[in-house]
Amino acid sequence: MMTSAVTDLFHDDINAVRATICNCFSQVPARVFDALSRDRRIMMQTVMLGLARDEAPLVRATASRTLGVYITFQSLSSDALFVADVALALTDGLNDKNLNVRIRASWGLGNL
Repeated sequence: MMTSAVTDLFHDDINAVRATICNCFSQVPARVFDALSRDRRIMMQTVMLGLARDEAPLVRATASRTLGVYITFQSLSSDALFVADVALALTDGLNDKNLNVRIRASWGLGNL
């Protein structure tokens, strides 16, 4: 399902749809995330990093929250490149014009 219907939703024109998918991905427990194939885990990470730079503040905020969750996963917190990418994305979020994005980015950096 992740490789078909869900991935199409990340490109939906409606901001709330993209934000909802981010919220859904943030609810995936670490044990389930770790059980996914390597390709699916990389896809989830890459999509969230990209959506952290979305044009819609709601999407940026929810993607930042998801990155803040993912960084607590032991399998991801030991990946130096992912940690660096998350740190950069969330640091950019601290300078966002939208307060909600700044709050979520701050929370994510706290988890980092």
